[in-house]
Amino acid sequence: VARREAEVARRGAEVARRGAEVARRGAEVARRGAEVARRGAEVARRGAEVARRGAEVARREAEVARRGAEVARREAEVARRGAEVARRGAEVARRGAEVARKRAEVARREHELARSPPNIPKCTLSQKKKKIEQYWLYYYLIVYNRIKEKAVEVMLMDKISVNYRLTGKYDNLKAHSHLEYEIYLFHQGTCHYLIDNQIYDLQPGDILLMDGLALHKPNLPADSVYVRSHIHFLPHTVMPALDGLGAQMLLEVFHQLHHCLIRPETSKQSREVELLIKQMSEISEDITIPSKEKEWQLKTSLIQLLIVVNQLGQNASQKAVSEQYEKAQHAENIASYIQQHYHEKLSIEQIASALTISKSYVSHVFKEMTGYTVMEYVMATRLKQVKFLLEIEENKSLQQIADECGFESVSHFSRFFKKHVGITAKKYRQKRLEIDKGSE
Repeated sequence: VARREAEVARRGAEVARRGAEVARRGAEVARRGAEVARRGAEVARRGAEVARRGAEVARREAEVARRGAEVARREAEVARRGAEVARRGAEVARRGAEVARKRAEVARREHELARSPPNIPKCTLSQKKKKIEQYWLYYYLIVYNRIKEKAVEVMLMDKISVNYRLTGKYDNLKAHSHLEYEIYLFHQGTCHYLIDNQIYDLQPGDILLMDGLALHKPNLPADSVYVRSHIHFLPHTVMPALDGLGAQMLLEVFHQLHHCLIRPETSKQSREVELLIKQMSEISEDITIPSKEKEWQLKTSLIQLLIVVNQLGQNASQKAVSEQYEKAQHAENIASYIQQHYHEKLSIEQIASALTISKSYVSHVFKEMTGYTVMEYVMATRLKQVKFLLEIEENKSLQQIADECGFESVSHFSRFFKKHVGITAKKYRQKRLEIDKGSE
């Protein structure tokens, strides 16, 4: 009996041991089940991430396809322009032959003019003076164009751009600059015109003169009409003629002031400017006028316009608007501060503290008066300086230029430049240097 009871006790202990083992294995199964559940959740999360990345890849492929279509469109446009250039080349060659034929005639007339002065009929002193001025202007243009006549010379329409009474807001874009001088006449609407760090509150009849290099941008209310005329021209287009007339001072306003506002005292004065721009527009669009005669007429009209503008500017020129209200003054101070400190790490708090005005007021007044935010203007100013350094300081690295212009890093600079200019900074520098070497 004792032996059997001991056997029963032994078996009971064995059963207890096996029960404990079963419990341990059950706990292990539960732990593995939890691990499987956790891994399942991780797989689901990764699946969602894969789906998100797939959607992003699809979006980027669609963007690539869109850009490919844009590239194809631009290549077609390049091909079209190439055909147009070829057509113009043939036209230039034809005109070159015509010029060669006329040179002998021009030389003969020059010889006659040099031997004897022009026959001016009896008239009043002012009429005689006007006729002499017109004669010598015409004579100088003949001589100058005979010397400069080349088959590869760029046509005048590429040098002088005339736009009369443009309407709409399609050029109310980001602040921009260009190489051409600009004469701008404001006809109708409401416009705050920003040039560099200056804000002009335009009135109908106002005239703006700009050298084009300073950042400029019209800021318009959403519901305002916008009617204006403007002329773009390169200074060397008329400089030889002005040299011959001893009237180089007509371009001094562009050289010295870079930009200014002329507010005529009477509507008659602004009307005189408008009529000259209208006359130039009609000449430019008249396809019946031979190209050389059109060139002479446009240059002569442009010189007349410069004379009129210079006369108005002697009395009415304003480097700054005299009656600016407080908001405009604050906006100009903000723009001026940015121009001086763009190379630093700028913030709205820093600008507000330096000018002793509130942060919210800085953002509000600058947006209201200029049409874009403080930081947009900061980046536009930096971009303008970057373009200048890329072209002038060709030995400076991109890292040095990025540091000098206030960018956080060269990678940030490169991304920003590519986004806003359309090409990399390195390619932009190469193109500008090629243009400069070609002009030399």
